[in-house]
Amino acid sequence: MDLPALRTLILAGGGKSSTRALQRVGRITRPWANKKYGIVIDVWDHIRYFEDHAMRRRKIYSTEPKWQIKDILLK
Repeated sequence: MDLPALRTLILAGGGKSSTRALQRVGRITRPWANKKYGIVIDVWDHIRYFEDHAMRRRKIYSTEPKWQIKDILLK
């Protein structure tokens, strides 16, 4: 899927694959007229496997020097 105009992506599917994580977020980084940034929201729960997978994805995201990561805890 190629949607360069995409500016916001909400991920709620989980998984720990580095290839898939970078591919999904990469959809937001594609250049488009007047697009200066994109927002990715990776939603995860504090459940045994989900939390482990989410932490792996976060580590993958942190390898990209131009990406800014903000952790938001909702209770």
